[in-house]
Parts: sequence; structure tokens; C-alpha cells
Amino acid sequence: MENPYYTKNPLDTQEILEKLKVPRSELRGKMPGVYKITCLENGKIYIGKSKKNVYKRIIENLKSIARYELYNEELHKDLLCFFPHKFEIEVVAFCPDSSVVSDIEEILISKEFSLNPERLYNQNSYCNKWRILKNLKQSELSKLNKLF
Repeated sequence: MENPYYTKNPLDTQEILEKLKVPRSELRGKMPGVYKITCLENGKIYIGKSKKNVYKRIIENLKSIARYELYNEELHKDLLCFFPHKFEIEVVAFCPDSSVVSDIEEILISKEFSLNPERLYNQNSYCNKWRILKNLKQSELSKLNKLF
């Protein structure tokens, strides 16, 4: 049975680069980082990371979700309906040390999850991590929140 949400390639690389306001040359080289994709229509966000090139990862991820190769039905539908006009994409942190990229991503997701879990597109994959973080002392959580 064919996937009803599958589309061949609805998102154009150049269109994504224009939304990011970066030249194509930024796709070369190593540039680890954490990024946030926000749907302005509903206020929902997706937080992602790359240990290699954050701009390249944003493009790959958006295209994979739009083609329905990565399962995130809600983000998939919103991308097809509202991209590019109702989406904002930003690199939240560049990380010269790629070993901290995952930690930063988890902190940002945990912070968003603590504020409003329904706002996250990627909430389901982080619920277990959030349960662990919930057990931290309030003072430790305050320190994390001050970082970002």
C-alpha cells in the first residue's frame, strides 16, 4: 500500500537556504550545531542537531519529513501546508566541539517540554528523557534554564 502522505520532493533546497538566509557555500565543511524550526501558524517547534554541518542537516531533515521518510505526521502536514511562509528556521547554537551538540539539544528540548509539551513536534522521542530530568532538583533545573 502506498503511503498517502508521500510526496516526491515538495521542498526545494534553494527555498530552504533562502529561508535560512545563508549562501549555498555554507553547506560545505564542518559546522556542528543545534537548530529550531517553528511553525508560525500554530506555534509548534522542532529542535534538531547536527554533529557535522547544521545547515545541511536542516535541509536533509525538512526534505525527509516532507517526503514522509521520517515519521512525524504532524510536522509533515504542517510543512506541506505552510512552508515557507509560515515557518521560521534558526540555528540556536553553533558548537565548535561536536561532542556537546546532543547535550545542548536535550537541554533545549527539556526546557520546551517543561514549559509546554504539546508545543513540541518531537516530544514523543524525548518523554523518557524528560522523566529523568523531572527528578532533578529544582535548583539544578533553574541552572539549566538560565543557560538557554
